[in-house]
Amino acid sequence: LNLSNYVNIVGGTFSDNIGNVTASAFTPTKIGTSVISYTVSSGGCSGVKSASIVVNGLPTVSITPIGTLCNNDAPYQLSGSPQGGTWFGSTGIVGSTFKPSLVSAGKNTISYTYKDQTTGCSDTANTDINVALATIPTAQNASVPVNGTPSAINATATGLVTWYKSDKTTVIT
Repeated sequence: LNLSNYVNIVGGTFSDNIGNVTASAFTPTKIGTSVISYTVSSGGCSGVKSASIVVNGLPTVSITPIGTLCNNDAPYQLSGSPQGGTWFGSTGIVGSTFKPSLVSAGKNTISYTYKDQTTGCSDTANTDINVALATIPTAQNASVPVNGTPSAINATATGLVTWYKSDKTTVIT
């Protein structure tokens, strides 16, 4: 901020109490109330006028870490702090959830921004979500007569294939 644009007499000297002023430039690097003084000297006399600018700190914004998700995983509920911010940055973001099925496999960067309603200051946190491509096995249906002996049921996939009974909790060996 060029302070010279806010005075009606040129040739004076700017100063402040916390170190946010250099020459005629105000740079809000220190938090607090910066009392800015403008001193003009002429004919052996000086005049001083002061004004204040309050410099507020940025909110501390964070995202709860997210591990690797598979592209067929259920939508993941995102968590950011402070609450009340906005999520953006990936096609997989729907409201405050991340839907891995909507993105390509690999690194997906998401962002969370929060604006402090009291100070008007805002900040943003970013994180990457790695989405892995799930391997979907194929299986063939088989028919078994009542009290008959089942024939082999085949499945193919890259990696380990585990069979479950219809209750989805008992492993068939």
